[in-house]
Amino acid sequence: MEAENTDALSVHLINDEPWLSWRGHLIGKMHSDDRAEATTALKQLDPQNWRLELPGLVGWWHERVYTWGDDDSYEETQGKPQPVVIYKSPTWVTHDGRRDLTWFAQNPAPAGNVALLPSGGWLSVKLDDATHPALQRYIRHGASCGLYATLRMGEPANARSAPPCLVAVDGKDVGRLTPQSSKKLAPLLENLSTRGYEAATWAVLKGNTIAAELAVYPERAHEVDEAWLIFPDTPHPGPNG
Repeated sequence: MEAENTDALSVHLINDEPWLSWRGHLIGKMHSDDRAEATTALKQLDPQNWRLELPGLVGWWHERVYTWGDDDSYEETQGKPQPVVIYKSPTWVTHDGRRDLTWFAQNPAPAGNVALLPSGGWLSVKLDDATHPALQRYIRHGASCGLYATLRMGEPANARSAPPCLVAVDGKDVGRLTPQSSKKLAPLLENLSTRGYEAATWAVLKGNTIAAELAVYPERAHEVDEAWLIFPDTPHPGPNG
């Protein structure tokens, strides 16, 4: 194997057949031995709120080419590389897809030097407008919707107030966190900003045409692992970019 990567493969039901995707790209149907169980499992899930994934290996396999001589000797050489996907036959369990919504974010990932914050407990966003146009396009009536959001510290309203943590979607400010939540994130966001990073987090949107609720799920500054601070994660490319 060459240039191999162990990664998450997502399973999708398309025309009643289970397909695999990797980093937002469909790569083929599951093996015939696994299709029946996969189809049953997927039909039991609400695709807006749940997903199925399994670990797999994506890489290249080189054909072996044999050249035989007149004296029955042979020479072995490598042929052209062929793409290969390997996964273990899954045990069909499900989990709450909110913990990895980056794979299914409905909006494009933020561009540039972006650090994807580790996932933590939810923080409610106080929206500037309950029917904000930047959010309405992503409303999934009766279901949650996964989004990328970005966080940054804004300017304080006055000399006595603390800087607010502003929340943006698709580059447009849509709201802010409470002063208590902003305080818990401020050291992390300021550290990333001084190093040239934009901070991204995954978010969950609920609502309808008259009102919406948005929550973000970043770890607080004191919860972030030191190794992540040195090498921050970046957003995964998903089906919508």
